[in-house]
Amino acid sequence: MPVVCELNPRQDLTPEQHKQLGKALEEWASRERRNVGLLCMIDQAGLDSLLSGEPPNPLGLRAKQLNEGVSWEKIRQDLGPVASDRSLRFSVKDEPGYSREKVIESLREAIPTELVDDILIDEVSWTE
Repeated sequence: MPVVCELNPRQDLTPEQHKQLGKALEEWASRERRNVGLLCMIDQAGLDSLLSGEPPNPLGLRAKQLNEGVSWEKIRQDLGPVASDRSLRFSVKDEPGYSREKVIESLREAIPTELVDDILIDEVSWTE
């Protein structure tokens, strides 16, 4: 089963810094999508937002786009506080040879740490 990860960009990033983070993530994803790479899936819409200089859209807005017949109020109620979450989600392999340490090492090589508040790997910070 793939391991869910969540990248939380710093909230005070400029459009240029969002683009810089998006470019770093895009390069990392391209490298890690290869057959022996770590990446299973990345939220392409969130990545596109970063590349255009914006944070990823709130989770509630993305849910609303996928559930046309559901009211915004119902989506906010169902999602609770995470409705306003603007993180970028991706998943990595959970197979022999793919350790948490390997994922963190790969991300640290590619992602400028000053542009992120945190990266959660299976709900645990990459700093722990």
